[in-house]
Amino acid sequence: MGFLQVLTASPPGDADRRGRAGERPRNTSERTEMAAGNQQPGEIAQLPGETPTGAKARESAGQTTGRRGPALVLASQSPYRLQLLREAGYEVRASPAHIDEPDPTTLGDLRSGLIHIAQRKARTVLERGASGLILAADTVGHAQGKVFGKPADRADARRMLEAISGVAHEVLTGWCLLRSRDGLLVSGCEATQIVMRSWTDAEFEAYLDSGEWEGKCGAYGLQWPGDPFVTRLEGSAANVVGVPLERLAAVLAEFALG
Repeated sequence: MGFLQVLTASPPGDADRRGRAGERPRNTSERTEMAAGNQQPGEIAQLPGETPTGAKARESAGQTTGRRGPALVLASQSPYRLQLLREAGYEVRASPAHIDEPDPTTLGDLRSGLIHIAQRKARTVLERGASGLILAADTVGHAQGKVFGKPADRADARRMLEAISGVAHEVLTGWCLLRSRDGLLVSGCEATQIVMRSWTDAEFEAYLDSGEWEGKCGAYGLQWPGDPFVTRLEGSAANVVGVPLERLAAVLAEFALG
């Protein structure tokens, strides 16, 4: 579930048109062949080196053959977003915006605030000379009136995990797609609802010891399908990682028509 905004702007100046149009990211393997034969009939096959979550996300986005979508500039330093997009078949290079982001707990309207942050990231990267399709996003979780970004330390991660244990919570991603050649900007906010079973104290400690909580919204990294803690998920699983791939594919299809 989500909503989106479409904004137009005057075409960027010559300085904005400069950049690395057509540049391919280095150290990115071509994923053009299907992995051989363990999938069930009608089930998408994993590509070489691809995780089950990546294959599922690519299927949800309608990219079942491993063929790449349009090249993207990712205005983020998140390795998880970068991996997700590449596994979904996109040619993408990272160009982090490095802006000062507000504390998500201080945002009055959470959805509007996340969209605003994503727009700032995309515009900042554009102003620095990036060209093409620029994608930016910002993700938080919230439950029982509490908002969760990335944990500051182990104790903060434990606090977040305890807050989502055994309850329903929601993950929101504000996103923005900006086309440099004409300034067309489309943005929105996607929501995914998750219900987790209750954790035991031993499970808390084992998960914290694993380090899987580091750098992840709400201190938890979704494993989908087959997550051992999640009993129900409504919406985009990829959105929990930080990129609503289904919405992205739909918007890119509209861009191709424009």
